[in-house]
Amino acid sequence: MRVFIFILLTVLLLATGCTARVGQNSERGDENAIMSESEEMAQLRLRLQEHREKQNEERMRTTVGYILRGDYTSANKDIDLNRIERFVFFVNINDGGYSFVLDKTHNRVYYDPQSAMIDMLEYVTFSAEFKDEDLERLIKVIEESSLRDWKEFYNGENDPNTTASFAWALGILFDDGTMLRRGGSGAAGGSPPTGQFQVLLEFVKTIGEEIEKRHNAEQALME
Repeated sequence: MRVFIFILLTVLLLATGCTARVGQNSERGDENAIMSESEEMAQLRLRLQEHREKQNEERMRTTVGYILRGDYTSANKDIDLNRIERFVFFVNINDGGYSFVLDKTHNRVYYDPQSAMIDMLEYVTFSAEFKDEDLERLIKVIEESSLRDWKEFYNGENDPNTTASFAWALGILFDDGTMLRRGGSGAAGGSPPTGQFQVLLEFVKTIGEEIEKRHNAEQALME
């Protein structure tokens, strides 16, 4: 009888030990699973953060201000104009103005008839799909106006008898990452020779009206 009881107790102790070990292994498995899930969540958050940072950087690079003031190497004025990737132009008159952007990189053109638009391109008044003829016409205007021969900056004097202000700037970004910049300020002498500058202004106004029509047509198709 004593032998039987001894054997029974031994079996019970062994069973208890096995159960404990199984329980410990199960707990370790649960802990590992939790740690694995936590690591996956941490990696996911890291990837999301990197994605947001990349989006923010790209968004910053599409601001007119960044395009005009970015850290670019000056382009050779004899560079092939067919290599243009972006063309940015704005005129600021008092508190208003207008602006035009050709963005071949992202296949869009933009026009704002009421603002110099030193802001995100996504908020511009009118935008439309880029066409090859947009660039062809721009190249023709650059050549006709002798734009590449303009001074880098025209610094004019404002009329002391008025509070009127005038400023303009343009930037041409090429596919090799170089930039050609031109600009001016001041009501008097703040722009290139009148005839040459007028060629550019008339082009911007004309293509701007076309962009507005193309924008409205695109919006109508989406409705």
